[in-house]
Amino acid sequence: MSLLVVEYVIVNKFGDLIYIDLGGPIKPKSNRGYKYYISFLDYKTKDLDLDLLKSKKELINHFKSYYNKILIQDDIRLKKI
Repeated sequence: MSLLVVEYVIVNKFGDLIYIDLGGPIKPKSNRGYKYYISFLDYKTKDLDLDLLKSKKELINHFKSYYNKILIQDDIRLKKI
């Protein structure tokens, strides 16, 4: 038995819905040692931020950095991730 959960979000402005994707490991790793990437995509504006990571442990720091950036620049509080 499979369970399907559907949740609807009304998206009116930047920050209402953000898609986050973690990818990797990238082979071969970059010459600076990056093996993963994280992307943040805003559903409404299609604004895309992409960061490179050396390990998955850096994920939370990149998320906090992205959140603080949009909070300071646009005075936006994320509604749904």
